[in-house]
Amino acid sequence: MGDKVSIIIPMYKAEEYIRRCIASIEAQTYTNWEAIFVEDGSSDRCGEICEAYAKNDKRIRVIHKKNEGVAVARNIGISNATGEYITFIDSDDYVHAKYLEHLIKLQKKYNADLVMVGYVLSYGSVVKVSAPCAEVEMLDRETAIEKMLENQQLCSPWAKLYSKYIFNKIEYPKGAIYEDLNIAFELFETAKKIVYQNIPLYYYFQGSQSITRTSFHYGKLEETRALKKQYMCIAYRFPRLKEKAKYKYLYNVYGYIMCLVKAEDLYGKQKYKEFCQILTKNSKCFMQNGSLERKQRIRCKMIKHPKIYRLFYKLTGKV
Repeated sequence: MGDKVSIIIPMYKAEEYIRRCIASIEAQTYTNWEAIFVEDGSSDRCGEICEAYAKNDKRIRVIHKKNEGVAVARNIGISNATGEYITFIDSDDYVHAKYLEHLIKLQKKYNADLVMVGYVLSYGSVVKVSAPCAEVEMLDRETAIEKMLENQQLCSPWAKLYSKYIFNKIEYPKGAIYEDLNIAFELFETAKKIVYQNIPLYYYFQGSQSITRTSFHYGKLEETRALKKQYMCIAYRFPRLKEKAKYKYLYNVYGYIMCLVKAEDLYGKQKYKEFCQILTKNSKCFMQNGSLERKQRIRCKMIKHPKIYRLFYKLTGKV
């Protein structure tokens, strides 16, 4: 039958999409799996819907808990997993019928601790398929982390198969919005063998109102803190990637300056000033290590004078 895979699905207000997610799991050609749905204090019927499926399929389990966020839900799913391997699916996403089969085949063929496949963007009934690259890449830790810096989507927990031991000493940080970004570096560093094949087997739904897909709010500044932590760790462990990690962090700072310049409240103004100071202090690194457009370079020069840049925004309405 093969090794068991524990599929962990955190859910909150997922009633509209959860049946599609469950259907894609039950359609898997690889059948030795358990699906752990962690209902995170949701006010809708998603937990009730999953309970109904669980009555007819003993591989499905439902855990109900008070609302504490997706990080805690993932951790609870991991602690209750009985499989040798773990994969995550977001409750509004779904997967190809051969998703698990292909992940397990790659794991067995290459004896990998972490297997990654590609994804496609889904906007409902229509799936936007990008051209897949069938080449299988065996990655050492440093190369995998470099790929992560180049493609932040690789930080996401989904579209991956993890050996369960990877989570023995790693937890998702409670309360963090970007819980995946916070520990992605640790997961890549812990895995002994990593395999990546860009075959789109995971369907990433874009109609969701998840907190990271909505418009700007101050909670999103958590992303900057996570990227700074990531940069500090990479600079210490993999010096060759230091500048690339730093640039990624600074580009994030730059992006949020474009949002914070519009702030009218005291907190927003303080964060705007703080972020301008960070970018100004590291402007040489930022200007030299990225492919910035002319407009971006002009903005960077203006950001060195936060009051003037803010005045420019108020007069023109342009950032």
